Amino acid sequence: MSPMITKKLFTTVAIILPIMLCSCASSTVTERNIRMELSRAKRMIQTDRDKMVKLKDKKVNKRGFFYVIDNSGLVVYHPQELLIGRNFNNYWFIQAILKNRSGCLSYLVGTQEHYIFFDNINRSQILCYSVSAADMEGPLDKCARVSPEDVQTGDEAEGGAEPRIESQGETDGSSESK
Repeated sequence: MSPMITKKLFTTVAIILPIMLCSCASSTVTERNIRMELSRAKRMIQTDRDKMVKLKDKKVNKRGFFYVIDNSGLVVYHPQELLIGRNFNNYWFIQAILKNRSGCLSYLVGTQEHYIFFDNINRSQILCYSVSAADMEGPLDKCARVSPEDVQTGDEAEGGAEPRIESQGETDGSSESK
């Protein structure tokens, strides 16, 4: 190969490779990516609580965001700092997260579907990752669809149907066909 052809080939690869890498980094988000990042973030926080602030820069393919709530629905960490310290217990999707403590749920905001993946950090806090379905790759079978009507509070919850949100990596073991 002549030096001129080698130089052109090298230049072409040098230009195309970063473009290919950038397009991969901005691709849609997979359930697997999110679960891996949720696990990494959880370990990071368990190792050093002060690293919770690093969640602000942590995303899956530059999409979605992490936040942390405590057992009462109080926001312990959120990338929008004004929300830290606010109690979100009155939000129905937070009630579903507090009840199930680990898993994935989907819900609608208007006509836009969203997913929240969540897991216990410890006995008193839950790490959550929220992402738009438009940024996700394909439908998620293990995420329970939850609506405000599914989540009941106080006396209404007694004897009522509670939402079942499948835990990460587990199945409900039921043999019923849907």
